[in-house]
Amino acid sequence: MSTASVDRIRVLHVDDDRDFAETAAAFLEREDARIAVETATGASEGVDRLATGEFDCVVSDYEMPGDDGIEFLESVRADWPDLPFILFTGKGSEEVASDAISAGVTDYLQKETGTDQYAVLANRIANAVEHRWSRRKVERSERRLRSIVDSLPHLLFVVDAAGRYVLGNEALAEFHGLDVSEIEGLPVEAVLGDEPAEQFMTDLVEVVESGEPKRVPELEMRDADGDVHVFEPRLFPYDLAETDHEAVLGVALDVTDRRERERELDRVRDRMALALEQTQSVVFEVDLETDAVVRHGTYEGSFDVAPETAPTWQDHCERAVHPDDRAAFRRFHHELIEGDREDGVIEYRTSPETGSVRWIRAAVDRTDRPDADGHHAIGISRDVTEHKERERELERTNTLLSTLFDTLP
Repeated sequence: MSTASVDRIRVLHVDDDRDFAETAAAFLEREDARIAVETATGASEGVDRLATGEFDCVVSDYEMPGDDGIEFLESVRADWPDLPFILFTGKGSEEVASDAISAGVTDYLQKETGTDQYAVLANRIANAVEHRWSRRKVERSERRLRSIVDSLPHLLFVVDAAGRYVLGNEALAEFHGLDVSEIEGLPVEAVLGDEPAEQFMTDLVEVVESGEPKRVPELEMRDADGDVHVFEPRLFPYDLAETDHEAVLGVALDVTDRRERERELDRVRDRMALALEQTQSVVFEVDLETDAVVRHGTYEGSFDVAPETAPTWQDHCERAVHPDDRAAFRRFHHELIEGDREDGVIEYRTSPETGSVRWIRAAVDRTDRPDADGHHAIGISRDVTEHKERERELERTNTLLSTLFDTLP
């Protein structure tokens, strides 16, 4: 659908209440300057708008004349399977939520009174769209790397410490008379033969234990036609991102008459399951005079801390924030209290003392509510652990690609 940059988020809001849709559009555009909203009054019109326009996210009501929100979602998924779709409905029930999840909804949010709901909705939209863009960036990177891996003439492979091929390129598979799908998962002795496999495993153990690359002097191998080739393999230590297990990345340069021009590299993550899950969030309000915090959402599920044991932001800092991130967390809140900042975003890790460590992104605005005394800050916390992991995966991919280009003649 869309190839827009992160500077703009185009939203189609489908709701049979035109006045509500226009009000929601105004508040969403006010909450996030990147958001531009167009409205439709029913599922049929919504499908037509999607067919003729470009949108980054769909927000839909549930109860509408004609097709309801679930039926509309099913129509959208048939033609736009990865388009973020948020069900924003006044009818909340476990049955509706279950049907929405089964139909592939990106997020589910129940309408409430007041304007705070639009801040939550704007945040959900932004996160869903950014998640989609990030996933597409990873997929494009993987396709490029897979293309590089399969286009190079050198034999390239990743073998884990147990001696099984995790990755093999087309040149390697063709040399041995196999398909890539056949060679990945095979033990090295099934591909190389017993004696060469024994020597290879000796070299593999040396590379894994030393953490240093190794150039194997020479290795003779027969191709699928029985012709002998002389290779100069180069082995590099490599961590499998999916399992954190150690492995070696190998490139075998053909130094016979059929000398290869390049070696290649990639870990193709076909196991990358970037499923659109129900995103967890915590909406909170901090009294900057008393430090008291009022929360709504999955606080205990996000931080493994009972809300009643962390009634203030300082309690939250001590109980839920990673020890290494507490100083930055306190500094951020003191800047809000002193008025040195009006808003901001902070990322920090959860405490390992209470549960598993996750990355949290909190967006906070300092505001003075007319119905309350003193100064307050309103914010939304989101679990962005998957986003951080994708960033790390991209960094690892770039490192691998740099190794490939820096090493090959």
